[in-house]
Amino acid sequence: MAYCSRADVRRVAGGEDKLIALSDLDADGVVDDDVVVDAIDAAEAWINSYVAKKRAVPLLPVPEIVKRVCAEEAAYRLRLGRESLTDDDRTRHEERRDWLEGVAAGRITLGVEPPMPKASTVVPAVGSREGDDVISRESLSGFV
Repeated sequence: MAYCSRADVRRVAGGEDKLIALSDLDADGVVDDDVVVDAIDAAEAWINSYVAKKRAVPLLPVPEIVKRVCAEEAAYRLRLGRESLTDDDRTRHEERRDWLEGVAAGRITLGVEPPMPKASTVVPAVGSREGDDVISRESLSGFV
């Protein structure tokens, strides 16, 4: 499951017309879905390269902030492929990278805690024993 959808990328890219301009490599006037999927996959791999230092990837469920970062990075990569990056695009990419470095270093959380791992075996409860059994060297002699 991808961290973001084509619709998420379309929204951060500035709408359908802008997404067409960024992804329509065969000039047929429609979005080339393979190009968008490649950009999403690249953004997801980039995110995972940082997040994997602290969490298991892929992230399930996907935190909203990761969904947003993935869509923005995918749009950035589409603009990079069309050589249409602005200074603002570069700045925002650096901000995303800094944020991911913070996640990797443990200074920033994703807003959700990872679920506790399930125990692989059932451990009996520890309780008190009946009687006054005392463990000592004498009581353990000959035990080996």
